[in-house]
Amino acid sequence: MTIHKAYRRFYDKDSGRVRGSLFYFKVSLRRTSVNGKVKNNYTGHEELFLLLGDMLMTEQALEYLGMETYQSQPTRIKYTNIPFFYAHSKLSKYFVENIDILLKTQYLLSPQMQLRLLEGSYVNPHGNEGNNVETDLVMEHSVRNKKDLICQLGANKTEKAIQ
Repeated sequence: MTIHKAYRRFYDKDSGRVRGSLFYFKVSLRRTSVNGKVKNNYTGHEELFLLLGDMLMTEQALEYLGMETYQSQPTRIKYTNIPFFYAHSKLSKYFVENIDILLKTQYLLSPQMQLRLLEGSYVNPHGNEGNNVETDLVMEHSVRNKKDLICQLGANKTEKAIQ
């Protein structure tokens, strides 16, 4: 759904007192640049929509985990159920992995293990500053290169030739 369609469907100036409506949050957050006409100020409308999406997702995650604040520890976490909980969409190929990493780095691991996990997720293949690449992407490229080399062997695909 595009921002235009979202505002056309969910933005109603008569819903200022209805808690949870777009107009309610627009008024509460004092977003004067948002007027429902997305073409006039796309950036302001997009920022409000993304802010609300972030707030609502965070609130749902806190409620699901049984947490009062960001600093409190989860009281209702069943770690094995989290991938199942988020994996019901065919569009969420990497969403489960993202939730897994976020939960580990924000709540479950010690500071030392958090650092080890984050450092192990990236590799700098050329050694230049700021050229970090995801480890899994480097592995995918390596596998692709090996497959290309094997294809170039043609009919000589024996164990000895591959080694």
